[in-house]
Amino acid sequence: MANDQAHDTRTTVAEDRVAAAVSLSVAGVVATPAQGALTALERRFTSIRNFEGTVGLKATGADAFDGDQGQSTFTTEQVYSGTTAGRCFLRATDHHGGFGNWGGRFDFPNKLLQGDELFIRWRMYYPAGFKHYADQATTPGDRIKFMRVKSVTASGGNAGLLDLYWDRKNDLVQYKTIKEISPNQWKNVSTKAEFPHLFDQWVTYNVHYIASAVEGEGRGRFWRNGELMNDIQMQTLSSATDTLDWIYLFTYWNGDVPQAQHCYTDDWKITSDRNETVIDPVTGFPWIGV
Repeated sequence: MANDQAHDTRTTVAEDRVAAAVSLSVAGVVATPAQGALTALERRFTSIRNFEGTVGLKATGADAFDGDQGQSTFTTEQVYSGTTAGRCFLRATDHHGGFGNWGGRFDFPNKLLQGDELFIRWRMYYPAGFKHYADQATTPGDRIKFMRVKSVTASGGNAGLLDLYWDRKNDLVQYKTIKEISPNQWKNVSTKAEFPHLFDQWVTYNVHYIASAVEGEGRGRFWRNGELMNDIQMQTLSSATDTLDWIYLFTYWNGDVPQAQHCYTDDWKITSDRNETVIDPVTGFPWIGV
């Protein structure tokens, strides 16, 4: 694997996942504090966003994005569950990567502090022909911001973002993660060989972060379709006094827009409460599940 992090191959081979599940904790068992961080009671929250709304209207409100939704609308074109989903649209003519038009934002009801944890589960659908990279003719090599957690300083300033990226078109790596800081802290999550992009089907992602400015205490765990892509010790806050405040899905294209295109999103669950998670039967790690 193209990184220096420990990687458990049991989770990337389907037969091994089935075999390993026999000897590990069963799904449905609630995770315990001993298996990671535990968010303080007053900062625990759970947010469910099922993108149920009126077709064609902007995907905003209590069951969709809280802001920055731009061109995102409710749709019935592709739906994971319920009657509608979110449709994220990018125009080829969008300038500055379509900032404010592409994706949207989910606000946290409570700021998360050092030692707290965050679990995220969401679904995406990419139609055939969707490009996961920038326009190579004008911005060769640019990575694309995918799912981003905003961090804020104690005084309310920008403390950078904690990002999951799609890597460059011709790179061996498929997903990368970064904590924006000086210097930026990059980690490889998975390779293209292990996790090629999937089209014309719903794809489920899970992420678990432990918030810490200490690399040995911070954590990032990443799953796709139930398979652990990586478990990484990483710095997830720039400073011990920073907070995690909201999530961006996309928000803008890193470089010139490659073409007019759209994708779909549905069935988000965002929680800082360990009681809202179960144990992944293969890894033994807490997660929201598939």
